[in-house]
Amino acid sequence: MKKQLFVILLTLFSISAISQTNTLLTKEETINYINKKVKEAKGFDMINFNGVSEKVLDCGFKKSYSGENIECIEIKGKYSYLTEFNPAHIKMLTEVNLYGNQVVGCIAIDLIGKTAKFSSNFGLNESRTQASIIYLKSDPDNYKRISKALLHLRDLYKAEDDPFDN
Repeated sequence: MKKQLFVILLTLFSISAISQTNTLLTKEETINYINKKVKEAKGFDMINFNGVSEKVLDCGFKKSYSGENIECIEIKGKYSYLTEFNPAHIKMLTEVNLYGNQVVGCIAIDLIGKTAKFSSNFGLNESRTQASIIYLKSDPDNYKRISKALLHLRDLYKAEDDPFDN
């Protein structure tokens, strides 16, 4: 009887341990989640830093072709912007307050040093200390969710970059 009870308890314990899986997303799942949230801004008008209203024609957040970095893409009006950076270099995130009460918001991503490569279709190519992504502000929790996902992605890249880093 004791032996049967032991086997039953051991089985129940094993099933319980197996069912408790890690709920944190992988790198690819996190990138896909952020991309989905960024793409929600597509089709909405956004007032840029010069006070000009532009329609967001396309936007995205994906792995670069090399697979080592992330690319943030924005096509607004007649301008397109591409920023490439390594998420392990994320230092701080800030919600940017653009002109007026807009539907589309912006998150500034402060990086360690000038590690972001920024380019545009009007000839601008430079290294920057900051990247940015746009998102739909109609859901008040979007900034918090996207920020949490970006920081999780940073931690995944850091762990991959240096597994012995604290």
